Amino acid sequence: MIKVLALLFVLSIVLCLTSCITIVIGGGEKIPDSEIVEFETHKEGSNTEIYYTPKIDNAETNVVTEETGRIKNFIDDIAPYAKKGSTQRFTTEDGKSKEIAGVIYDNYIKLTASYDGIGKDNYLLYNLGGKYNTIKLKAYSDGKESLLFYGDDDKLLEIIKVKEKELPIDVMIDVTGVKRLKIKGEHRSAMTSGTLYIVDATIE
Repeated sequence: MIKVLALLFVLSIVLCLTSCITIVIGGGEKIPDSEIVEFETHKEGSNTEIYYTPKIDNAETNVVTEETGRIKNFIDDIAPYAKKGSTQRFTTEDGKSKEIAGVIYDNYIKLTASYDGIGKDNYLLYNLGGKYNTIKLKAYSDGKESLLFYGDDDKLLEIIKVKEKELPIDVMIDVTGVKRLKIKGEHRSAMTSGTLYIVDATIE
């Protein structure tokens, strides 16, 4: 009998404590425990309120404003102000995804390479305004081509030799202080032909 009374006493305490705890967030809405990243407890008399901060998932986008100094999607969010030749920019909104080396990309830049001194120049021009430091991207080519990056006054920043039909290569370009950026595709000889693709490009 004593054990039964003791058990009932313990249960009554547990029920009391449970009824006195309130979890609050933005009007008391319930959020799964997996979404909680921070707790803050407030006690007032016999009542306990637990405030918590929900986890915000930003995995779907890496687009932020320049003011934050964080990463932006170069292809979707930085539009060229001019272009020449057979160059095309496909953003996610265009809905024209393409499979490159076995991977489907929702956005990409397509550059038909030219041979220096022969045929048309093919390039894109961007106004970066000196606000960025680094461009990271992957480059792919279906021919033996080079990807060239020029800064202000056509100062050569980088030449990337892309092998024919190899897996996309990682490229990082220092654009610190650059206001005008030119991206150009070029054949490595008059006897070659092909198309360059830029994918997975970010700028920060």
